[in-house]
Amino acid sequence: MSPEDAFAALSSGARLVDVRAPEEFDDGHPQRAENIPFTHFVGGRLTETPGFVQAIGASVATSCTVLLLCRSGVRAEVAAQRLKDAGYTHVRVVVGGYEGTRGAFGEVIEPGWRRSRLP
Repeated sequence: MSPEDAFAALSSGARLVDVRAPEEFDDGHPQRAENIPFTHFVGGRLTETPGFVQAIGASVATSCTVLLLCRSGVRAEVAAQRLKDAGYTHVRVVVGGYEGTRGAFGEVIEPGWRRSRLP
């Protein structure tokens, strides 16, 4: 789903979850995003966070629409599958993530939330 569609879904009760590591979240994020990290840094490398699904479950019902956002969309796709496997039925990924998806030569393919100028 596009950043614009995700922003519109927030008014219908959807929850926007930024799955990036806290350090990335602190560098910039959508105003209404909650940071529930799917990954965290260990020795300078991103590693899957144990208990991610349980952390989501502590604040988001399985029947709620969950919008996932990461840097470019890749981690959010994996996190979405974990949530679907856990029984979440309304999980969507924000295309382009926060920073945007880039091609092989660094060109922006999907602009992401930051470039959309949404709050």
